Amino acid sequence: MRTLLGFLRPFWWLVTLSIIAGFFAVGASIGLMATSGYLIAKAALHPETVLLLWVPIVGVRFFGLSRAVFRYLERLASHDVTFRILAHLRVFVYSKIEPLAPGLFVTKCTGDLLATLVADIDTLQNFFLRIISPAIIFFLSAALSFVVVGQFSVRLGVALVSSLLIGGIVVPGIAFLAGRTSGKVLVELRAKYYALTLDLTQGVAELLAFGRYEQTVQTLTELQTNISRHQRFMSQLNGMSTGVLVLINHVAMWVSLVIAIPLVATGKIPGYDLPVIALTALASFETAASLPQAYQYLSQTLQAFARVDSLVQATSRVNEEGSAMTTWYKPDLVIRDVHFCYESSEAEILSGFDLDLPFGKHVAIVGESGAGKSTIVQLLLRFYEYEQGSIQLCGKELRTLDAIDVRSCFSVAEQGPHVFQTTLTDNLRVANKTATADQFHKAVEISAFDEVAQQMVEGYDTLAGEFGARLSGGEAKRLAIARAILADGDIFLLDEPTSGLDNITAVRVIRGIEDMARDRSLVMITHRLIGLEGMDEILVIHDGKVVERGTHEQLLTSCGRYRALFDLQQMEQMIDNTVPSSSVLAPSVS
Repeated sequence: MRTLLGFLRPFWWLVTLSIIAGFFAVGASIGLMATSGYLIAKAALHPETVLLLWVPIVGVRFFGLSRAVFRYLERLASHDVTFRILAHLRVFVYSKIEPLAPGLFVTKCTGDLLATLVADIDTLQNFFLRIISPAIIFFLSAALSFVVVGQFSVRLGVALVSSLLIGGIVVPGIAFLAGRTSGKVLVELRAKYYALTLDLTQGVAELLAFGRYEQTVQTLTELQTNISRHQRFMSQLNGMSTGVLVLINHVAMWVSLVIAIPLVATGKIPGYDLPVIALTALASFETAASLPQAYQYLSQTLQAFARVDSLVQATSRVNEEGSAMTTWYKPDLVIRDVHFCYESSEAEILSGFDLDLPFGKHVAIVGESGAGKSTIVQLLLRFYEYEQGSIQLCGKELRTLDAIDVRSCFSVAEQGPHVFQTTLTDNLRVANKTATADQFHKAVEISAFDEVAQQMVEGYDTLAGEFGARLSGGEAKRLAIARAILADGDIFLLDEPTSGLDNITAVRVIRGIEDMARDRSLVMITHRLIGLEGMDEILVIHDGKVVERGTHEQLLTSCGRYRALFDLQQMEQMIDNTVPSSSVLAPSVS
């Protein structure tokens, strides 16, 4: 609660305006009912002149009009502050989780993160609008009711306030305790539902292909049934507490009458004040009517914020801050005896990896899948911290440098690039929004992505589709390479740049990158031994360490692991070129 209240502090003036306007609106409602009762009672006595009713008539008009004005101001201010808090929360949460990526996605699924960023934060809109504001206005209106009724009798004021406290605190409190568990479970079930729905939506093609449609529908139905059951229970609690509150409201009115009638009989108060007391008792429960719902929202809100808080309190594995890099240095990269594993309980991915990359050198890192090649990219971009060893950039330890400065040195083509749901142009300019037309044309030409755009009806204005649905794996890889060229860093990191590309296109793209990066450093990570003849050095990695190094010709003549991988790929290529089509191999139906 203290943390949530802290989010209201920047908007204290709107909070104050909302509460004051809400209190005045309730006060106008009480004044309207009390003045109306007084006016009717006085009119029933047939006064000698209508001028004697002039003050209550004006009072009825004033309270009737001001009630609408104050209610409008209260709604305007309360919703304004709610939307401001939500905007602040969304940016706050995103700024907290961004440094945690990509390690965050190792332990959390995208759907769960989306549920926290959308559903849980949307639930927090109830905090001020339906919890804090109604509670404060309730206590203020209770004090006002005591002042109004207490001038007739202190016993009347005490009885009315006691009824208000029972109806506004005790009854909703009991309902809150009864529904607290369901409120927490409801938030968790909704988050699970959002996560599952997103996961199933993304994998709908696979589910249909493997005939899992019926099982998927059954899973969603069971989850929705549980959600509906808890929602029904919460609605029943809300209905019961609201009904009891209405009962207490009418009981309070009758109690007020029972106390006030003897006072009228003894002449301590005039008879025309009797409806004022009764109607004030009825009107005083306006703010109490919203408290049962506020209690229910309280359990859901606290549970939702607990999920948000657990996300933002997660500590990053990497200290993003560090000393700034001097931009006029040409970055030399030296890696010595680096050890790394993603989890302490798992085996090491890198076990004493070494690399020398003076500025301008072109190096290829090859090996079978799972050898730790892509992990090197993660470490160099400071997405993870290495446990042992040393990585030096410009002669300084990598972990001591500012992460943003480090990443600006690299131009990266990811192994699995993310394609945004926007145009091809926007997807390319993610790497460099200020790129000139010449830079743009050069990047798409070298990466052969211009051929992809030419096949599209709308060219570069074509929408890429959700997760790049309009692009094949090879076309998405060309997009990643074009991005790396546009980024224009001093060191190119290409992770599996030839995956998804045919051999002819792969060789052409690699040759173009080598020519373009003659005055840059280049690290190409690949398991396909294509186009590596021009590399200054090739490192063969196995079980997280370098087992061979040398040029393409040297490694072929050494007849080691590199030669074995090369011969195997040559054999696979020969088989692919000589095997007949499936139609030829198919047995005769006859």
